[in-house]
Amino acid sequence: MEMDEARIITSIKSYHELSKAVENRSKILSDKNFLNMATLLISEKRARIVNRMTSVMLTLTEREEDAALLKDAKAFRTAIGNASEQDFPPVLIHNLLSLASRIQISSELKKRKECSKPVRRFVHHKSMQFSFIITPFNEDIKMSVEKKCLSGIKGVISISMDNEKNAIQLRVLPSVSSQIIVNSLFDCGAEKVERLVKNELGQDEKWELSREEVNAPLLPTYIEEIDPSKEGVSVVPSGHIKSNGSWLSSITSMFW
Repeated sequence: MEMDEARIITSIKSYHELSKAVENRSKILSDKNFLNMATLLISEKRARIVNRMTSVMLTLTEREEDAALLKDAKAFRTAIGNASEQDFPPVLIHNLLSLASRIQISSELKKRKECSKPVRRFVHHKSMQFSFIITPFNEDIKMSVEKKCLSGIKGVISISMDNEKNAIQLRVLPSVSSQIIVNSLFDCGAEKVERLVKNELGQDEKWELSREEVNAPLLPTYIEEIDPSKEGVSVVPSGHIKSNGSWLSSITSMFW
């Protein structure tokens, strides 16, 4: 029988209140009953429950010495890995990966202490993910993209590449726009860029942009002699005519 969601959320909230007191955190994380419950709830398919439980765990593991208490919690760590592969909202997936990263890093706490390094405090930042397919996708372009995006664009957290799909994925801060990334991809030698997005139904969609469309003027230059307010007058950007642009290319540019 499926557990009642409202009752579960209420229980999680009580732990969240307890976790706000730093002195309670190690006690909670050392409680086997709590870890069993956390493992069960992280394994839930209901995003709201997983999100609430993940928020509690992020609070409990804010300090490295507390996160280190989970280094041997194999069942819980496995549950995090499985949850991060579910079809949850991107923000929740990011939070799960952040939690897994904290536990992994803290497992080497003893070694760092022996080196007299200060205990670190984890700072959690929200981020977004952009996915693109670029053409061509050779080694020169891949190296150029990696170098330019990681060192040339402020706010890029990580970049990964899928050689089979000619795709790249970038994890960025919310301040980074897709247009900045797209311009950088063309600067690196791409002739065509397709952005992969999910629609409201959760289905994948592609928005294609070519180098010619990027080089087209962003703002139209209208013919000054024509009064656009007159009835029957169609105003067409002069730059659009010179570049042999079409109405389809104009519509495509609105999505980038």
